[in-house]
Amino acid sequence: MQFKINDTLVLTFETGVDGEGKPVFAKRSFRAIQEDADPAAMYAAAHALASLQTAPLYKVEQTSTYELAE
Repeated sequence: MQFKINDTLVLTFETGVDGEGKPVFAKRSFRAIQEDADPAAMYAAAHALASLQTAPLYKVEQTSTYELAE
């Protein structure tokens, strides 16, 4: 069996480059997302939140966490 614990909106920002010229990323997570949230609305909310940051938004993800049990 599995029990859904929560949904999380994860925003990944490109914060710079390392010594080898590879991009460096930072993630910001927002928990307690409504289960029935519209993906388009979540995407719009992610871009609204990203506009408050100084680093450019690289990608938006929604993750779900489950507890697994017998």
